[in-house]
Parts: sequence; C-alpha cells; structure tokens
Amino acid sequence: MPLASRWYLLSYARELIPIFPVYAIMMQAHGLDPVEVSSLLIVWSLASFVFEVPSGTFGDRFSRRRVLVASRCIQAVAFFVWWWWPGYWGYAAGFVLWGLSGSLWSGTAEALLYESLTDEGEGHHFDRVYGRGAALATLGVATALLFGGWLANGGFALPLWLSTAMSFAVGAGVLFAFGDPPRALREGAEVSDRPPLRSAVHDFRSNPLVRHMALAIGLGLVYYGCFEEYVGLLFVDEGLTLTGMGAWYAVCYGARAVAMAFAERVRWNALTTLAVSGTVLLPGCAAGSLPLLIAACIAYFALNGIAEVRIVSVLQATQSGNARATVMSLARLGILATGPLVYVASGTLADHFGWIAAAWFAAVGTLCTSLALRVTRARVTLPPEHPRPVRRSEPG
Repeated sequence: MPLASRWYLLSYARELIPIFPVYAIMMQAHGLDPVEVSSLLIVWSLASFVFEVPSGTFGDRFSRRRVLVASRCIQAVAFFVWWWWPGYWGYAAGFVLWGLSGSLWSGTAEALLYESLTDEGEGHHFDRVYGRGAALATLGVATALLFGGWLANGGFALPLWLSTAMSFAVGAGVLFAFGDPPRALREGAEVSDRPPLRSAVHDFRSNPLVRHMALAIGLGLVYYGCFEEYVGLLFVDEGLTLTGMGAWYAVCYGARAVAMAFAERVRWNALTTLAVSGTVLLPGCAAGSLPLLIAACIAYFALNGIAEVRIVSVLQATQSGNARATVMSLARLGILATGPLVYVASGTLADHFGWIAAAWFAAVGTLCTSLALRVTRARVTLPPEHPRPVRRSEPG
C-alpha cells in the first residue's frame, strides 16, 4: 500500500474515539459543574505543556515510529482510568495521561510523514498529504461523534472501552505499517551538530517566519482548540438530544474534513482565512436560532481547518529539518500556554450565561487575534516554494 494511503488510514483510525463527543457530558453526569469541567481541561493543557518539548526531543532522538506507538498505548490507559475511577481526580489523572499521549504524538507524527515522503522523493507533496490526512482525521472524529452520542444512551462504559481498544489498535498499526526514515534525513542540516532543542531554538531565533507561524498556532488556533471541546455541551444546552448532538457535531467535523482535504488549493492568506472563520461564527451566537447556530459552527470548523493546514505547511517547509519534531512542539507550547486562560474564561462565562457565551468568546477571540497577527506581518503566510523532490536514499 502506498505511503500516502497508509497515512490516510492511520489518520482516520486514530480519531475513532467514541468517548470524545460525550466525555464532558459524562463528567457533568457525575456531578461536575462547568467550572470544574473547564478546570479539568486546564489540567489537560498544563500536562500537555509540561510534556510537549521533552516529548518532541524524544521524537527527534529516538525512533519516531516507536514514540508514536507509546503515545497510543498511554492514551488507552487514560480511558481505562476514566472507567475505573469516575470522579474528579480520576478524570484529572486520565487527562494527565492523555496530555502525555498527545505530546508524544504532536510534532513526531508530522516529522515522520515529512521525512517518509522525502525519502520516497515526494517531499514536495507534504501539504497535500498532510492536509488530506488531517481531513481524514477530522472525518474520524466525525464518525466517532456520529456514533458516540448514540452509544452513550446506554451508559458511558461502552464508549470508554471502545476508545481504549481503538487506541491500542492504532498503536499496532503504526508499528507494523510504517518504518523509520533514514537518520541521514535528520542529520543533513547545517545545524546538525546541535542537539534537537538547541537546533529548534536556532530556527526560532534565525527565522522570523517560523516565529510568526508559531504565534499563529499559539494565539490564533487556540480558540477553536478550546471551543471544540464545548460544542457538545452547547448543542445539548440549546435543546438537542444526545443523538442529535452527536449527529450535528459530526457534520461540523465532516465539513472541516472536506475543507482540510482541499486546503492546498486555497491561496488565501492563512490569517485572513482565520479571521473570516471567527466572523462567520458571530451571527450564530447572536441570532438565538439553533439552525443558524449549527450553520455558523459548521462554517467556523471548515474555515479554521483550512487556516490550520496552511499554517502547519508553512512551518514544516521553512524550518531547517534537524529538529523537526521539537520545532513543532515548541510551536504548540503557545496553544498549551494560552489554552488554560481560554478554558477559564469560557467556563466562567458559561457558568453565568450558558454555553452560548463560550461560542461568543471563541468567535471574537479568533477574529481579533488573527487580525492583529495579519496586520503585524501581512505577508508571512504566503506559501513558500515547495521543496524540490529528493532522491530516495539508498539502502544502508
């Protein structure tokens, strides 16, 4: 099976987590209020923040494939802890493990894809393969959403056990379907004499485009990253059943999947696209109409997905390559640092005004931040020239 096809299958399977659409509802069902739910998401963000850079250096020093396998095994344990210990501290422990799991995957997965494509002489197709892989991952989320709400009608144990099983299955898939690219692909950069963390810091210091794309991730994408956790609560708060919530939540992710699949064809400035996504969410927050709110969420998910693909593609193409996983980890530190603040604000607003207030906050935050970044450096998101194909390395 071609590399791209294996990547697409992996991307889809890794997001088939049925507990995702209902875990916040599960926590509320066990007596947690909106502030406590948000505090758990902060625990998740803080754990991810602490583990992000060390896990990135792991991905640069050791077998990327084995690091990804370990990531999925730890994720499986996190869901088991939620089933075994259904209370605030059990959920907190599970989130710490999930944060570690996500950090191990973050950066390492993109690095594995980029180097695997380069090894086959297809490095110039990274944005297309990454975008379509991200689209299929989003479609996997949509599938989980579609069935997660329905499965939860009979309780939360089955979604948790299925999520545990899928995590182990994805780990096995990585182990047997992917190899490790030649180490020479990491060692050919001019900064190869530096360890991964120092090489990554060198990229940030010497390349303003890398710095600005990191800001776009940390300050621009954080609102979507937090808001997506609340959409299920928002839809239920606005009157949808669990099944209806899961279905419309799935449509939002389906629209995002389609948009990300074709993101390479969109030549809008990424930050302009991000600003438009915040703009289209505003009418749904203001109208007091459930259909309009759902339509606004669909558009927000789609446009935000296009912006994310463009930002990550620019970041991958403009770094030196010697510390690819660590650079991505450092870039994502921003979103992990700002995420707790957004969670606190969203939870506090929802506690006083309902979950629609969290949607307002996401819309206004996305719009204002992206416009500020766009004005600061209007041309940073223009796509660079694609790297020329690299000859497949010889054995040994």
